Amino acid sequence: MSTPTPPVAAPPQEPAGFAAPLPAQDAWRLALSVGLPYWVALSAIRVFSFELTLLPLPDAQMAVVPTLARALQYLLTSLLAVTGYAWALKGGWRGPRAMLMQAMIAILVAASARPILIALGVAFMPSVDTSLAENFGGFGARLWIASALDMLASYAFGIVLLVGVRSALALRDQQLAAAALRNAWMQARLQSLRMQLSPHFLFNSLNAVATLIEIDPPRARRLVVSISDLFRRALAAGDSEWTTLAEEVAFARDYLDVQSTRFESRLACEIDEDPSAAKLRVPVMLLQPLVENSLVHGTSGDSDSLKVWLRTDRELKAGRERLVIEVGNRSTGPLAAGRGGTGIGLGNTQGRLETIYGDRASLAWRRPDDSTFIVTLTLPVEE
Repeated sequence: MSTPTPPVAAPPQEPAGFAAPLPAQDAWRLALSVGLPYWVALSAIRVFSFELTLLPLPDAQMAVVPTLARALQYLLTSLLAVTGYAWALKGGWRGPRAMLMQAMIAILVAASARPILIALGVAFMPSVDTSLAENFGGFGARLWIASALDMLASYAFGIVLLVGVRSALALRDQQLAAAALRNAWMQARLQSLRMQLSPHFLFNSLNAVATLIEIDPPRARRLVVSISDLFRRALAAGDSEWTTLAEEVAFARDYLDVQSTRFESRLACEIDEDPSAAKLRVPVMLLQPLVENSLVHGTSGDSDSLKVWLRTDRELKAGRERLVIEVGNRSTGPLAAGRGGTGIGLGNTQGRLETIYGDRASLAWRRPDDSTFIVTLTLPVEE
């Protein structure tokens, strides 16, 4: 039986960057949802400031258009600004030509504010002087420049706001893509862990059954039942990423039962469960690679015997409950070569814990002597 290749997810797409063009629909959506509220709020502040400063002056030496006309001016300017934002987002800022086009749009929006005000002033106050000399020369020119600079600064701040929002959205999309990739990676690793139960384990177990059928039929039947329970649990593990600690321990017990039948007196197993921790939630297939490592790397010679133990404990430390799981093995001879490092099983388990829990879980291992290796898992308590 060959192990299937786990599915590989496509890598997340890199964000296009704030300078890249946006599709028209996305550009208008962003301009309307961010740019328009910004300009409406800015216009409301300006109208309110206008009411507080100019209108109360009894001896004003200049014609002052009504508040409604000024409000309409800001409304029309807001619509122009939002349109400019949409064009800017659609065109992007890549290259001198694009930058020049965006600058022209900004200047056009900013310079249109005073002509719009003059046109509305004529509509509300027919006596307003509309001559070019009055409105675009002398003091009128200074007012036009001041108005254009004010609008240009407001328009530029709006562009900065849109760039910030767009960058934040791109970062969010990248994080979501990375999370999807991590989830796909976890699924692939979990599938790989399930496949570790075959083919060698099944091959060796069936050989043991074939041997026992003639010399010890009851024992052969028990071994077949244990193998069946083990693979049933392995198949059930594919339905969810989570299970209870009781199910994980039962899976480990079935695995050790099969191995105990194969190795007979050379293998001793001990499982010590904390009943209060039985219903706690843990990642599926968490213990099997650790228990398997304890057997595979437990002895360096065929004449050595091995003891494997699994202990679970629910404890309170620093005001927080945590689940502590210990998997250890002790051999009558030296441990198998390479047992001093992390290995694939420990590395995979550590990677899964970091992905699932972040810094809320830990995995540690120690080697008290040449014949003993102990792995300790510390997980947050989750009912």
